[in-house]
Amino acid sequence: MTLAKLYHEGCSYPKRFNLPGMTLQARPPVYKDYPGRPVMTLPDPKTESPMSVLDTYRAWASGEGKDATTLSMTDLSRLLYYSQGISDTVQRPNFTFELRTAASAGALYPVNLYVLAERVDGLEPGLYYYHPKQAALIRLPNDMKAEALAGVSGSPDAIRRAPATVIYTATYGRTAFKYGDRSYRYVAMDTGHAAYNLAICAASMGLRAPLTARFDDARLQTMLGILPEEEGTLLIQPLGAPVEPKDAEPRFLPLPNKDSQGTFLDLIHGGTSLQRGKNIGPRLALPPADQPGKGRISLPVPARGGELHRTIRHRRSVRTYRGTPMPLDQLSALCAASTGYGNTPGYVDPFMSSTTPLDLYLMVRDVEGLKPGIYRYHPVDHSLELTKAGDFSNACMKAALQQEFCGTANVVFMKVVNWEDMAYPDGDRGYRYACLRAGLMGEGLYLQGTALGLGVCGVGAFEDGPIAKILDLEPAREACLYLTAVGMR
Repeated sequence: MTLAKLYHEGCSYPKRFNLPGMTLQARPPVYKDYPGRPVMTLPDPKTESPMSVLDTYRAWASGEGKDATTLSMTDLSRLLYYSQGISDTVQRPNFTFELRTAASAGALYPVNLYVLAERVDGLEPGLYYYHPKQAALIRLPNDMKAEALAGVSGSPDAIRRAPATVIYTATYGRTAFKYGDRSYRYVAMDTGHAAYNLAICAASMGLRAPLTARFDDARLQTMLGILPEEEGTLLIQPLGAPVEPKDAEPRFLPLPNKDSQGTFLDLIHGGTSLQRGKNIGPRLALPPADQPGKGRISLPVPARGGELHRTIRHRRSVRTYRGTPMPLDQLSALCAASTGYGNTPGYVDPFMSSTTPLDLYLMVRDVEGLKPGIYRYHPVDHSLELTKAGDFSNACMKAALQQEFCGTANVVFMKVVNWEDMAYPDGDRGYRYACLRAGLMGEGLYLQGTALGLGVCGVGAFEDGPIAKILDLEPAREACLYLTAVGMR
């Protein structure tokens, strides 16, 4: 059994066996504090964009945008806010709860944003922590330079050219205190949620924002000054730089797992670390891509929906649906914003271009022009393939731990990883990539659904075996990572 499968099955519901978990004395704070460090208050980020969610997703995925030599403080403020800013507050008798602009499992917000500023107008070069509640950057006692970050990452040229680079980490305990072993899935997905927001906001500003999760873990942790048992680095996003050419990506080597025992974090995060090699690797060859096929249902032109920034500010999890059929052009838009069009001229994969995308399945209950059943979405020709006819809404509800809205949703989207394809090119580390991708896809559904006035709710807690049975998955070959219920409001 591979390490990725060991972790996945160990945190499946119902559990097949127990993984050693984290020992938490108390719930970690939702923000990091650096007393005595310089604080730079950011300009007001709240603006409107004429572009829709789908417009900006396609601009990001097409690699459109200019090379940015500098970045303004206002633009940086906007990007950080729409990724992890405070969008609303909820008052309770004993506390005030801050909601973020990106979705998070249980609203626990494990994601931290660090900014390596090189050429930001009005900001001294250096490493900063973004404090969402203060809407400010805190200067860290760190002399990190872009060249040093480039030297440990899989996108060295992009980082050298970017005026600023965002580094995503997760404080595990914020999620693990509630969800235990399964929380690594969630913190990676939450990172994907946040990165999707930042990426398409960058596209709305005419900036590229590629992503890489290939880096030398130990060296980057040391550079950030974080404790690996508490916080892990998951993603790097250079702003205003192109996607790294595949044939220029550095070679990374898996580190041998020295310990046969440890917590689930030691297993799945520490056990999938990479070390940068000295040589440039050969041009990477992905597994065969999907091809157009016969007998598929072509989807119509996607419905556009509302504008981007307002949509992000108003995104919430909605679990009550009114029970009317969903128009097919709205379903078309949801698929496109989640997974994209593979045949768009100039299309590139802006997310870790050397890793494998997930498969997207749909449990359709009530969509105009479609029979109830299980469908697979094919981005290469923007079509659906019926894989299993019938009404599976009740089975889906039961598998989702009796969460009723999964049975009343018009559609439940299911993000599926293929174990063999996932392992390319970095073996078990592909499980990180798969969970990050699932989060990106889930946030696309959240935003496009909100833009269309639909109700959307992500679901990470479900019984893995029954969901696999609904989809007719072969557990030895594939697994479902994440569900998203969408219904008419």
